[in-house]
Amino acid sequence: MNESMILSLIAGAMVLVLLVGNLTRRNMKPGESLKLALIWIAIIGVATVAVTLIQRQL
Repeated sequence: MNESMILSLIAGAMVLVLLVGNLTRRNMKPGESLKLALIWIAIIGVATVAVTLIQRQL
């Protein structure tokens, strides 16, 4: 697992998240989309920190 593989995995996950988010956004209440956005911001932040830690160990 090198850096580019990890980054491409994260990018692929983000694309999947966007696709699923677009499908579910059609039948959501107004408050739910904000909650979902906060959850994904947290997930992306954790992924960024994980990549940084992995880079430091290499």
